[in-house]
Amino acid sequence: MKQDLHIRFNPQNGRHRQVSAYMEFVKEKYRTALLVAAMEEYMRLHPYGVDYRELEKIRKGSYRSFQPQKPIQENLQEKARQVKAAQPSEPIKPSPAVNLSLDSMDQVIDLYALDDEE
Repeated sequence: MKQDLHIRFNPQNGRHRQVSAYMEFVKEKYRTALLVAAMEEYMRLHPYGVDYRELEKIRKGSYRSFQPQKPIQENLQEKARQVKAAQPSEPIKPSPAVNLSLDSMDQVIDLYALDDEE
């Protein structure tokens, strides 16, 4: 008989969230006693054994966490619209090149003031 029990609540399941919130208020040393009391009540309500149909409904409540909120195709279409909206409608025209009437030697002479006779 297994003596160690680990319970994991799925936050996507409403019933799990409700039980988890209730368990937060129970002191640590009384949590096992609470689970025993809950199991005793379940056994009283189901004297002939476990009702797997009822438990299956609760278990399937966590499947919603694995489903996307929107279908994948809608997500892809929305992303394509956002990318298209972010792109400019007209291509940016490059600015015309600066017309240099002076050749490169004249530019160097002017830059370093080499034509001064000092």
